[in-house]
Amino acid sequence: MMAFATAPACFSRCQQACRARRRRNAKAQPRRRRSAVKCVAESEPAQQREIDVRGFQVPRVGEVVTYAGKWPGEDCVGLVEGVQFIESRAVYVVDVLPLKSVGPKLFGRPSARAKGGVGQAKWMDVGEVRLTVDAVYEADRDAYRVERVNDGYKDMSEIDPDVRARYNQEYEDLKQELLRSTAVAGLLGTVITAVITRSLDTPTTFATGALASLVYVALLNRRVDNVGANNPGGS
Repeated sequence: MMAFATAPACFSRCQQACRARRRRNAKAQPRRRRSAVKCVAESEPAQQREIDVRGFQVPRVGEVVTYAGKWPGEDCVGLVEGVQFIESRAVYVVDVLPLKSVGPKLFGRPSARAKGGVGQAKWMDVGEVRLTVDAVYEADRDAYRVERVNDGYKDMSEIDPDVRARYNQEYEDLKQELLRSTAVAGLLGTVITAVITRSLDTPTTFATGALASLVYVALLNRRVDNVGANNPGGS
């Protein structure tokens, strides 16, 4: 009888010892750090993903999506934090956390102190978001790299050469007009001052100021020209 009574206790102690051994082995194994994790499943068949009745693919929690920004042609990047089906409308909505730009093609979670609505998740219809196909999480930067994102700015290389030449000519005409206007205003002011005061002191002072203004405008034009020379793509 004593043997049968102590058998369950021995079995329980053996189980506890096995669990403790497994925990020690798990702690002893080093964890491998993943520097880049795919945030989309490109190889997954489309039929395994939920499809909205309108034909839109439903993102999953943890996936990166893009949606229309404030300006035409601008893309915003967000992280899906929730997915919900609205039975009354028979559509899916997703809870999207906006990500902020932290570098070229890099988007990270906003800080808790972010203002202006940044960092606050918002519910959006699945028809308003687009799944990314190249989003990768970089653990060392704690950010998501998304290559195919439009910033809304037009590529200057797409400007027609004739249009660029016309703009450059308008700029040259504006520089000459500024110089002429400054010179004429200085000359007329000097003459009028001489006629009114009938002396040389006041007209000489006015003429000196007008000459200094003319030199200033010329130097300003040269400085703007140097800026354009350092940035030929935007000239």
